[in-house]
Amino acid sequence: MAIGCVGQGIGIEMSVQEKSGQTKSEITKQKIVDAAFSLLTEHGRHGVSMKDISNKSGVSNGSIFHHFKSKDQIIVSVYVRERRTYWNVVFDAMEKHTGTPPEALAEATRASLRYQEQFPKQHKFMIECGADSRLDDLAEPVQKLNAAFFARFYTWARPHIESGTLALLQPELYSAMIFGPAQWVGRAWATDQSSTRPTDYADGLAKIVAGVFTP
Repeated sequence: MAIGCVGQGIGIEMSVQEKSGQTKSEITKQKIVDAAFSLLTEHGRHGVSMKDISNKSGVSNGSIFHHFKSKDQIIVSVYVRERRTYWNVVFDAMEKHTGTPPEALAEATRASLRYQEQFPKQHKFMIECGADSRLDDLAEPVQKLNAAFFARFYTWARPHIESGTLALLQPELYSAMIFGPAQWVGRAWATDQSSTRPTDYADGLAKIVAGVFTP
């Protein structure tokens, strides 16, 4: 009977792996990151211990340390995943917009503000991590993520710039104008420095962004 149970367990485990296309190691890492995401966005990085992550994920401490060398490395994985989610929302809004290119960039700003307001805990977690210089492991994965999204942006923007429907500016100014003001007002709201909701700034910021990028 015991052998039969073990066999059934292996069959179930294999079917899960085949269905997801993930290895057992990848599934375990995802469980750890999922649990850490839930805890960190609720309690902040200093309010969560490795024991908390172990209890939430159902993964032993030993197995966690097999996949991640430290709690900071888990935090970085959660941060990068959330930042990727945020950027995908913003870029999807830009790419799907059917108006002029400057209006599409204005819509990206609106999407940024909506995301920050809809997911305040996640946004506050990203602010906390981004401001912590002790997270040395953050630099390289964030740089890789940034490079991927900048490439995605220029794939979209290049034909509009070449056709004269989108202003040609210094590369840094695109991200500074699209994300900078939106993140500034979102940060003020998320950290209780302002009671004005991010989307209350949407019309004003969208108008500014569209104006800046109009040739």
